[in-house]
Order: sequence, then structure tokens, then C-alpha cells
Amino acid sequence: GNKWAGVNVQLNTLQNYTYNSGADNSITLNANSWYTVNWEDKGYASSRAIFMETEAEPVHIQALSVPSNVVAGQPATVDILLSGNPSPSEKLFLRYTNNAWASSHLLPVQLTGSMGTVEIPGQAEGVTVRYYAFSSTVNNPTPEYDLHTIRFNNNGGNFYSYTVGGTPQPEITFANLQWPPSGIINPGNAFVVYGRVFAEGLTNLPGAAPGLQAELGISNANNDPSGWTNWLPMSYHLDVDGQDIYLLDLGAAWTSTGTWYYATRYRIGNQAWVYGGYSPAGGGFWNGTTHSSGQLIITNNPTSWPVTFTLTDGTCTLNNVKFKGSMTNWETLPMTQNGNQWTITLNLSPGSYEWGAIEDNGTPYGIWLIEGPNLQVSVDVDGNVSGTTSYTSMVVGLPETEKPTIRVYPNPAKDYVVIEGAGGSLISIYNLDGRLLIAEQLLNHKQTFYLSTLSAGIYILYASSDQRFVFKRLIIR
Repeated sequence: GNKWAGVNVQLNTLQNYTYNSGADNSITLNANSWYTVNWEDKGYASSRAIFMETEAEPVHIQALSVPSNVVAGQPATVDILLSGNPSPSEKLFLRYTNNAWASSHLLPVQLTGSMGTVEIPGQAEGVTVRYYAFSSTVNNPTPEYDLHTIRFNNNGGNFYSYTVGGTPQPEITFANLQWPPSGIINPGNAFVVYGRVFAEGLTNLPGAAPGLQAELGISNANNDPSGWTNWLPMSYHLDVDGQDIYLLDLGAAWTSTGTWYYATRYRIGNQAWVYGGYSPAGGGFWNGTTHSSGQLIITNNPTSWPVTFTLTDGTCTLNNVKFKGSMTNWETLPMTQNGNQWTITLNLSPGSYEWGAIEDNGTPYGIWLIEGPNLQVSVDVDGNVSGTTSYTSMVVGLPETEKPTIRVYPNPAKDYVVIEGAGGSLISIYNLDGRLLIAEQLLNHKQTFYLSTLSAGIYILYASSDQRFVFKRLIIR
């Protein structure tokens, strides 16, 4: 006595059915297919229905994962387990809300076999996200989610949920005592100690990391610095490779004579202190073995010895070389020239130092003449010097104008070298002492020079033409 009619059924489409009027409905079904019919129950009144067709029996949504430790702004990944591989026409969706279903959002789920994955966008701190998953054959089931649903899993009506926490405070993942490892000074003499610290998202920002504290501790016992009581604040120095460098002139801050041990410590806000130790490889968290404390001897006895540093100009191009190092607090000092050698003598206290040299070309930092890491030298308590006190620089310090195109090969060479470039260039080869060994005109675009008169070593090849010049390093095996 009641019917809902007047429809030629279109599969996978929500359609209106008229109550008790209209021609009987018609639908064409395909063999071996499965059909899910959802009917909107409005009682005895016109209503809506949908026939959804799948190639096989629809799969069940067995389980959804719940993200943990989600912080503000961080997307949350949800994994979904199905009872089997879905039909090609089955689509899986995750629906979520961040306001107790006053509104909601729909996300398509990426399927791989019987597993699905979806990422819920980041939310504000304190927000509770509720969600569930459902399947459908409709590409966009909004806003009639329920009428378009084949199967669903909403955790028994309780929904799955997680609450967004606050952004975690950055943590210190590296800290050290950078330099120096030891020293001997008279009371009040300068003894600058450096330390480095790294915290992702904090020290790799420009300038001093906000909320980060750095201190230098000193003790007469070589034991765990976490038990020390004498701590002095360090000052921010600069950024290097994402790390913040801090320093303190310990010699000025601590004048009591004796043998003392020192280490660094750092913390962010009210976090626990972490302690830094020294090692030749760069140090790290203090452990008393591979990363240890430094040692400072403060005495009234004589504490310094003369050390001469020599830089040899292997390019014969430098004209204003200046010395700088940790013993000068990296301030430059003029060196004395004698031919292609530049020297300076400094009185150094026992300890370990880094040094280098620049060509002062009028720019703020000059031209750094050391290739590779800084040079290191040590002085012991008896004045014995070890490490590097002389260095040959192959860095060209002269400003170069337009360079002629010069190719030198093979390089390293053995019996001969081919020089290819602008004809008419004057080719000169010097040894590292600046002595001219070969001087020839490049008559052709390409010319072979035989090297039988030169022994194995490093040489400087100089090419000049029409007020233009270029330097190249030539290695003979």
C-alpha cells in the first residue's frame, strides 16, 4: 500500500524518491557485482536513496591508529587497517573535527593493499581532534557523509581522538669545551676560554640563543664538574655552523695561584645543566675520559717563552702579511718580511694555541692564507715548542684583473706539461722560494713544455699578457 517511485536509478548517485506517486522505479544491475543500498528513513514521505556498486564484497575497516605526542602545528599521521584489498571502486576517507563536530573536514586516504595512511593537518595547542574512517564509491561524499557510507569505523560511537600538546622546548644536543685544553699564566694574565653549544631551532638562529645560559666552572679537583661550586657567566661571541660560541677571560676572572681545572656548562630556561668537555677532535658532553676538563696553572714564576712564527709566500705575490691567532685574541699583528718569508716572534705562556695569517688587502678580514684547519702550536711548562710554527702559503693574495684563459694539463705532471691559452702570453715557472726556473713565450695557442730540469715538488706557474695575469699551482711527480 506504500511506495517510493518515479526514479530511473543511476548507480553511485543520491536520488530523490516520491512517496506514493510516479512510475515504478527501474534499475539495471551487473552480474557478479555487489550493491550497497542506503535509504534515508523519513517515515511515510518523499525521501532519498543511493545504490553503490563494487566489484567485490566491501572490505571492513578493522582498526585506526591514534597519534601520540602531537605538538602544536605538527601534522598527525593515522594508519588504517582493512580486512583485505578493497575493490577498485572503493574509496576510503577520514573525517575529523577540531570543534566537537560543530564542523568537520574530509581527507582522502592513500591506500596500499590493505593499509591506508592519511595525515591530519597541524592544530593549535590544546585542541582535541576527533576522527573516524568510512568507505564509499563517491569521489566527494560531502556533505552527505552518512548516506554515502558503505562501511565505517568510529570506535563504537566514541570516535578516535588525540589532544595537541605544547611545542616542546628545544634541547641541547651538543656542548663542549672548545679551547684551550691547558695553559700556564701569571695572576691576572689573559686566558680566554671558548665553548660551543647546539640546540636545534635555537642556536641556529642569528645571534645569541634566547633563554640559553652558558657558564665556565673552575675547581681544584679534576672530577665531575656537576659537583663544582665555582661558576662564572660566559659571554656570547658568535655563530659558527649553527652553534653558538661563548667565551670568558678566565685569567682576568680568577687570579688565585695553583693548579685549576675548568669545564663549561649550558642550559635552556630551567632545564638541567649539561656539561662540556675538551678533546682534540672537537669535544662534546663531559665524560671525564674522551671529553675532559681543561687545566690551568696560575703561578708567580716566569711563564712565557719566545716563539717565532714563519709564513713562506709560495706564490711570490704577497706584500702585506699579518699574523693572527688565539694568543692575540685573533687580532692581527704585522709580520717582518725577508724575501718571500714573513716572521714574527711572540712570548707565549705554556698552553695550546691556534694561529694563521692574512694578506691585508684593505678589506675588513683580508685574504686568509691558510688552507684547511687553523694551524696549532703548543708550549710546555719548560718552554718546549711542538706543533706548527712555519707554513708555506699557496694562496694568491694579489687582486687579479681579467684572467687570460689558460689550461694546464696534465696536472700533476711528470715529464711534460701542455699549456693551452692565448698566444703571446709569457709563461713563467717559479719554485716555492720564488726563484725563476722557466720563462718562455707561448707562441701558439697550444704548446708543450718539457720538465726534465725540474724535480718533483710544487711550483707556481705565472701567465701574463697585456697587463693581465693568472697564477696556477703546478705539481710535478
